Amino acid sequence: MARHSNRIGVSRTTAKAGSEVIAVILVFAVWEFVAVVVRGQGVENAEKVFPALEYIFTEGFAGLARYCHVSMVGADQTTKGLVALVTNGGITLVRVVVGYAISLVSGMLCALHLSQHPFVRRALSGPVNIARVLPAFAMAPLFILWFGATSAASVVFIVFSVFFIVLVAELDSINAIDPQIVEYAKTLGTTKRKLLYRVLLPMSLTGMRGTVTFAGLVAWTSVLSAELNGLQDGLGFIVSDNIRFSNIADMFLGAICFCVLSFLTMKLLERVMDRITQWRS
Repeated sequence: MARHSNRIGVSRTTAKAGSEVIAVILVFAVWEFVAVVVRGQGVENAEKVFPALEYIFTEGFAGLARYCHVSMVGADQTTKGLVALVTNGGITLVRVVVGYAISLVSGMLCALHLSQHPFVRRALSGPVNIARVLPAFAMAPLFILWFGATSAASVVFIVFSVFFIVLVAELDSINAIDPQIVEYAKTLGTTKRKLLYRVLLPMSLTGMRGTVTFAGLVAWTSVLSAELNGLQDGLGFIVSDNIRFSNIADMFLGAICFCVLSFLTMKLLERVMDRITQWRS
């Protein structure tokens, strides 16, 4: 029976991966079709308005060479552009990982302890819910103003954007746990610390799968907002800088790299949560 279930799970995963690959191919095919149509209509500066994929992956990489701050004597512009894209992608990824990890851990820990203090939780529910629904994207300039155009500002902004989402979701997940399970653990003499980390935390994770993935998406959106608002490196900066000068090919490469990294992050989070909560099945 377990083997049959594993086969079904593998087949579903394969089918989902296949559909995602097809979707990506369709997006590129539609882009190329529109680019051909635009060129066929005789639009002035068609490559600047809607460049073909060949133009993007040749001229685009060469254009990104100006963001390469690594000494590469004798390297051509395309190679420098590729290095610049990888370097800035790494900078953005580190910001996301650090900010997301801090907000996820701190949000879940705060929720665990607040769940044991109903009065404090009720007192904080109003401010927490207000902070959770604030338009974080619009507040990015404030964090850049307060903390400067630094990586620290982007990390703090990610924590601000993600922390309250995780906190509220974890509290709701803890409340959804069957009270009989908690009472049974207490009758066995479970200490408060073990109750929090051996009972409530593992049980609550099953209800956090969607939130953990969604919070990752919010983290990527937040870092993009921060990098668009004054930071001098990262994929968001590349996109923002090229929007100003209408360098569509360069901007498109930065956007593709950003989308690929965020998509892979979401898939990784899904796999991790599936593995962690596998015991429930």
